[in-house]
Amino acid sequence: MPHGRLIQQPAIWDRLKSLNPAFRCALIGWEHYVQPNCDIVVGCRPGRWALWPVVPQFYIKPQKLFHQMCAEWEELKDIFFHKEKAMPSRLLDIDAEISQVNQWILRIAQWIEQHEKPHLTLVSLPALAYQMPRKGLQQEAIARELQEIDAIFGQLMELYTDAQVQVIVISDSVYHSVNQPVYINRILREEGLLEVMHQFGQEFLDVWESKAFVVTDQQLAHVYVRDRQVLRKLKDLCREIDGVAEIWDRTHKRSHYFSHLRTGDLVLLAAPHYWFAYDYWIDQQAAPFMHYAIAHANSVPETAKPYYFSKPATANEHKALHGEEQHAFHTSSSLQAAAGSFLGAPPTHAPFIAAQIPLPEAISPVEVYRYILQACKA
Repeated sequence: MPHGRLIQQPAIWDRLKSLNPAFRCALIGWEHYVQPNCDIVVGCRPGRWALWPVVPQFYIKPQKLFHQMCAEWEELKDIFFHKEKAMPSRLLDIDAEISQVNQWILRIAQWIEQHEKPHLTLVSLPALAYQMPRKGLQQEAIARELQEIDAIFGQLMELYTDAQVQVIVISDSVYHSVNQPVYINRILREEGLLEVMHQFGQEFLDVWESKAFVVTDQQLAHVYVRDRQVLRKLKDLCREIDGVAEIWDRTHKRSHYFSHLRTGDLVLLAAPHYWFAYDYWIDQQAAPFMHYAIAHANSVPETAKPYYFSKPATANEHKALHGEEQHAFHTSSSLQAAAGSFLGAPPTHAPFIAAQIPLPEAISPVEVYRYILQACKA
């Protein structure tokens, strides 16, 4: 989903409002929930603040809706207006806090469907995305989480089925264990391409003086080059790095629908079991203060980093997961098995999509937008 005005692609609700000015959309539970032009936005997630335990984090618009919800739900009112009840002194452990967020998302979806009845409701259930990196990918480790999401999903299906609302089920990630970091920025520093500033006994990335630096994102690395003369040298260097499986230049990015200016001059893909670490400091004592704050807030073990693939699923794989008919739904009782089958799944399984509309032979993540739009227009 677009975040603010950074994304140039029109949001789904903007496209549909252009066809029908009376169209209304609700966005519930999404992590990036500051969305312009969306009629109803209720963000509800566990907020991982630096040096604090997990806390419930909410964002609600419009203000009228905010006051209506607070008037009906005393617990929600406490979180917004009573510091002693909202701060860490009242917090549960992280598992209980995430379970509470699941229940909040369900209750909010029920309330909005009952009172507002938007034309399109987008509901995110992010609990597994929080728990899998923490607990790993063994099904016995996350059995309770799978059962809980299965139950929430079943209640949402019942809610929208009773309201005769068409439902589309989508997942955006596939998880694989990784155990080998690639310190790509350290390599650039050793080659004289990345510069740092020394302050307060810490090292900070000097973006303006660096000839190149890398923004890492798990199995993707975005390489930004200031001095175009070193680009060819940089490509040759990346080919020699263990753990780099693919190097996308402008041509490759275009063929993968990835050719936006902000994606970088090069995009690197990690080999299986490798992931890109952003560390640019050589001595751990020189790590900047925000590194420790981020590490404390996330507490993600290296052996359980998420692995995201963007290759399409084939028709046979859709049939295996969705049933013989490609447009059949998972029932609640089969969702847990389906989610489990995606732990360690091959790359062709992303994204998972189930809908009561015919699906093509293969679906790329960039095409999901189009199929949601198609279902809404229908």
